[in-house]
Order: sequence, then C-alpha cells, then structure tokens
Amino acid sequence: MPNDEPSDYLVTQAIADYLASHAQLDGILYPSVQAAGAKKNIVIFHHAAGVKQLEFPPNTELDARTYTSTEDGPEADYSVSEVISEPKAQDEKKEEDDLWGLSPAAIEEAEVDTRESTLDLDLESVEVHHIDAVSFQTTSHPVRRHRWKKSDLDF
Repeated sequence: MPNDEPSDYLVTQAIADYLASHAQLDGILYPSVQAAGAKKNIVIFHHAAGVKQLEFPPNTELDARTYTSTEDGPEADYSVSEVISEPKAQDEKKEEDDLWGLSPAAIEEAEVDTRESTLDLDLESVEVHHIDAVSFQTTSHPVRRHRWKKSDLDF
C-alpha cells in the first residue's frame, strides 16, 4: 500500500545496513519483482562503490547541455564540453599555495573519500534514455460486497 512505503523502506534499509556492515558483503544480486524472468537488480554497498575520479587539466571548466534549439523548438541533444584555459600569472602563484589544486578553505569543506576506486565511468558509453512508456503486469482481485440490516438486540 502507498502509505506503507516509508516503513517498508526502513526495514529494507536496516537489512541492507546489516548485510553491508556485519556480514561484510560488498553487495547483493536479487531477482526483479517488476521485470519478471531473468532480470536482476544489483545493489553495491557504499563501502564497495568508490568511483574513480575523472582527471581534468588545471583550469578546466565544464559545461553541460541537454538540448539544441531548432526552428521547430528545442530538441533533446546531450553534450558535455570541457573548456581549458591557460593559467594567468597570478593563477599560477595561487595554484602553488593550494594543496592538490584546492584552497585550504575548500579542503575543510570537502569530504575526503577514502574508499578504494572499484568503479570506473566509461565516458564513451554514457547515454540518456527517455522513458516513453511503462508496462505493468497486474493480477485482479474481486471485491465482495455485503449488505445486512442492523438490528438492536435486547439483552
């Protein structure tokens, strides 16, 4: 039932937390209840899901776009541009003062991820999928209706 989802999720979360920490599993593979058959779901627990950081040249700015304007209006078109600019003289001095390209203030704010990199992003295979339709398999259950006359009983 829709109102039961938050409590159902808490139970699932507790089980997953136990498996990740006490059973020391990196993840679980289980059958999908939404896509029957050979379809599987996989959960990789946080401690085992370190993603290798992408490397960019210094002074790289990223720009992401999700559409192109055409005479018929916007059309879906996904792109990421990397703009590399030459460092200015004062930027070079500042970079020497920074630790790993981060200012001391940025280091304090950033959380350091100490997990081993176990996942790597294949930039040549990234795609965006638009969901055009979803299909559900259902099982119907009849609803029985009863009517009776209430009577006051004298006891």
